[in-house]
Amino acid sequence: MDADVVSHRMTAVGLTTLVTETAENRSIANCGFEIEGTMSIAKIKEILGDRETGFMKSYRFRSKAVGHTFIEIQDFDFDAQFSEITCPVQPDGHEAWLLNEIGQRGS
Repeated sequence: MDADVVSHRMTAVGLTTLVTETAENRSIANCGFEIEGTMSIAKIKEILGDRETGFMKSYRFRSKAVGHTFIEIQDFDFDAQFSEITCPVQPDGHEAWLLNEIGQRGS
C-alpha cells in the first residue's frame, strides 16, 4: 500500500456493508436537510465541510472500502457531494416525498 494512503480498519458495521451491498443496493448514506427560511448552499457547505465539527471530520465520509479496509480518497471532492432540490409538496409531506425521490434517483 502507498505510504501516503491513509487507511482505517473496518468496524462490524463496515464489514456488514461488504456482505449486503450489491450493484442494485448500494450502501450510500443520503442526508436531507430541510431549511426553514433561507440559507445559501455556500453556508451549508461551510458548516458541513468544517474539519473540526462537520462531515469532513469523519474519515468515513471521504473514504472507500478496499478489501476489509477503508481508504481515504486523496482527491475527495466535497463540493460534488451536494445537490440542491426543491420539494414541490406541502411541509407535512416533505419526508415522504424525499424518501420517494431518493428511492427513484438513488441519491
